[in-house]
Amino acid sequence: MADENIAQLTGQLRQIEAVEWAQRVRFERRVMRPTSTDSVAAMLALHSAKDLLAPQQVRELADALQEAGEIPPDHLDSEDLLTAIQCLGPRQNDDVRERIINGKKLTKLLRENLAIYLWEVTHPEWMKMFWEIRKLARTTANGELRLSHLKLDQRKIRGRVLNVFD
Repeated sequence: MADENIAQLTGQLRQIEAVEWAQRVRFERRVMRPTSTDSVAAMLALHSAKDLLAPQQVRELADALQEAGEIPPDHLDSEDLLTAIQCLGPRQNDDVRERIINGKKLTKLLRENLAIYLWEVTHPEWMKMFWEIRKLARTTANGELRLSHLKLDQRKIRGRVLNVFD
């Protein structure tokens, strides 16, 4: 580290960024200034401000997966269904919400991705193990081997989930 960085960390030298942030918080009530607007983020914010109807199409996907034995027969509440929508990422999330609001049918791609995420949402212990092994695979050969087996299992699971809708 440079002497300047050490002096800033020990409090002997003021950090210019910290002074600038303090002024922004004090006068603008925020730390960062937006550099550009993201249209997808703006649409998601708009949709999240609205009360979404119960996602019936997502409920139907969940029911089909439950009947096929792919997800537990527990009653999924609206929050679980919306969590699966959140997993899609901003663009598909926005697309699903827009379709729910306008009463349009979900596309095949959206149904398939939602089915996969519904499985993941209802199997948190498997997903936790997957991410732990994935992290371990970065540092050990044994972890990499275990991860390759889990990825094979993941492909089989996804295949079974997608076969429910064929």
